Amino acid sequence: MSDRRVTRRDFLWIGAMGATASLMAACGAPVPPTPTPQAAAPAKAAAPSEPTKAPAPTVAEKAAAAKGPVTLRFLLRHYQSFGPQWDWIVSSYQKKNPNVKVEIVQNPAGCELDKLLIMVSAGDQVDTYWTCGDTFVGLATKGVLKKLNPFFTMDKTFKVDDYVSTFFELYKQKDGSIYSVPWLCFTFMIFYNKDIFDKEKVPYPDPKKPMTWDETLELAKKLTRWTGSRPEQLGGFVSGSTAWTMWAAWLAQAGIPFWKPDMSGVNLDNPEAWQVLDWFAEWQWKHKVNPSAAFQTDIPFGFNSGNVAMWIAAEAQWNGTKKAAAGKFKWDIAPFPQRAGTKRQVYGYGDTVVMMNASRYPDESWGFLKEACGPEAYLMLYDMATTIPSLKTHINPPHPTFVNSRPPDNNLMVLEDLEYLMLPYPGNSGAYSAVSRIVNNALNPVYVGKMTAKEAMTQAMPDIQRTLKELKDTGLV
Repeated sequence: MSDRRVTRRDFLWIGAMGATASLMAACGAPVPPTPTPQAAAPAKAAAPSEPTKAPAPTVAEKAAAAKGPVTLRFLLRHYQSFGPQWDWIVSSYQKKNPNVKVEIVQNPAGCELDKLLIMVSAGDQVDTYWTCGDTFVGLATKGVLKKLNPFFTMDKTFKVDDYVSTFFELYKQKDGSIYSVPWLCFTFMIFYNKDIFDKEKVPYPDPKKPMTWDETLELAKKLTRWTGSRPEQLGGFVSGSTAWTMWAAWLAQAGIPFWKPDMSGVNLDNPEAWQVLDWFAEWQWKHKVNPSAAFQTDIPFGFNSGNVAMWIAAEAQWNGTKKAAAGKFKWDIAPFPQRAGTKRQVYGYGDTVVMMNASRYPDESWGFLKEACGPEAYLMLYDMATTIPSLKTHINPPHPTFVNSRPPDNNLMVLEDLEYLMLPYPGNSGAYSAVSRIVNNALNPVYVGKMTAKEAMTQAMPDIQRTLKELKDTGLV
């Protein structure tokens, strides 16, 4: 991985490889199926237009950056959920660095990769960028992001060892390169509606003992209520969560790694994987305990509606749930379910902050990354019920700000989960966005009982293999 300037051609290529389509799914826009390319005789490619490059800063510009006004451009993923947090971080950084102004580049729709591709291909550079792991790894592979290892070495005030190692290991590359600093760190767990449990006279889940998935399904059945063909209350919201690729966790717990050795393919072409996927799909179309497109209803069935007993989600959803449930229903959390007879594994990952390789002010950008991911920012994030602690000094002992950020009352439970996080994380690959998009689309008919996992994955496998080959041929994998 090289520390070179990004070119317009790089960004146009990355967009063509499907990363933008993957982000469309996260933004709520429909993603068209990947077309099968038609065979054609090779044609002579037109000469590419001259790459748009940001000029290297001159000695005078570097000196001005140290003494005079500097404007850092920060690309925000989306303001709606996390705008107040970033406003706090920007304000704190600017107070400590009065010569630096941070310009927040807004993203109303949340599709930040689309915006990034368009901006940089036009030569409109940003300096820093809040992103999620399975998006930025491909950019790092193409040299779009700046490697942070030299900053770790030069800056004696920053120590990687101060953080839980897992959150750096999630995205560390094979050569040891690190391109991001942890910002939002989270594990997945069960959110449960205490009012529904009380109404049904069912004991709450044990916060110290994870249930198995089989036990979780039986509990969901007890908490589900149908009147004829009309669902009134659903017990479990665990499957069909394509935005978080929850199927990767189900496979990992079954001992099935997503990637084959050397990224030669994915382990979705075998009966063991099909059995896992079919079993979880049955929560929707067979057992009907999970909200699903398999049945129509006029009743809202998000967890925050108060009509769902259990939901698999992460710390990043605590704040929204606190607001939605206030005065409406009581809720708490329980451990992420486990596969019976296997070692405990918890699904989790995190959002990060990265620096663009084309930044004209790398020192100031590094300072901004430190502020965003530093102790003071984390205290603010705990207070806003947004993240799990990743700083060791905030875990042992638990920092009072995190302890007091209730509900959920069982919030300290998640600190134990850190030692069980799944590694390697399948999203630590430039191919994950494109391939997981294909898998998500293929699983949709499985969730509603229209296809088996074997049929769906067999149908999707040529598309997956073709995509992997294209990514390898162009150097992304």
